[in-house]
Amino acid sequence: MITNAQHVDDQPAYLAEQEERDRAEQAVASAAARARREAAREAAEQAAAEQAAADRAALDAVPVDDDVDADPAVVELEERVAAGDPEVTAEQLADERIAAAGRVRFARLRKLAADRQARRDAEAAERAAAEAAEQHAREQLAPYAPAALVPLYDAAVAALVAYADAIDERNAHVRRLATLPAAERHRGAGVTVPHDVRSAQVDVDGHVYRVQQVDAHVERVLGAAGISASRIRLVRGTQYAVDDRDPALVAEGRAQLADG
Repeated sequence: MITNAQHVDDQPAYLAEQEERDRAEQAVASAAARARREAAREAAEQAAAEQAAADRAALDAVPVDDDVDADPAVVELEERVAAGDPEVTAEQLADERIAAAGRVRFARLRKLAADRQARRDAEAAERAAAEAAEQHAREQLAPYAPAALVPLYDAAVAALVAYADAIDERNAHVRRLATLPAAERHRGAGVTVPHDVRSAQVDVDGHVYRVQQVDAHVERVLGAAGISASRIRLVRGTQYAVDDRDPALVAEGRAQLADG
């Protein structure tokens, strides 16, 4: 439970400790991110090696005889043999078929290289798109990072504190005027002094100043900002004024900014 046990003077030290904890958590998160990137790199290298082996196995499994038979140089040499050309030897034909098999293999390797390049290009395009999307998100959210929101948060806290203090001070003046002896009251002020001083009011120049609840005013401020106060727990003081500002409450709000 959040209490008012800590005085506002403790807030800088409390927030400094919170920031130190945040830096430690950030260091742990950064180390974990580096480990994930290294693991992803090793996994990608392993996957590439396995894919290369699979490509070669698939290439070796494809017969080459039909392609060798259709090779123009082999067809021409075999036609000469079939036509009775005595100058073509068996060794020449064998060498030509071996050379044709090499050309078939070379052509298939070239196609494999083109396929691999196309696959790499597609993966690079996918990575580039992912990085562009991440960069876009980073640029869009940069103005709302915790470091940027903390000053706004602090300003909002300070504004609400100043507003609550102003209501408290006005209440104090109303109560003081209501409890002055009649001879000491300002002639132009109509002062109503009920049995309970908390219901006192002062009429000055046609405007009635009453003792009012600070919480109600803060809830109106939130309502004017479009924020429902039904789920917001206000820290209430035991006297008319809230003398201490709980640093834990401010730190909790900052932590929620970082988590968001």
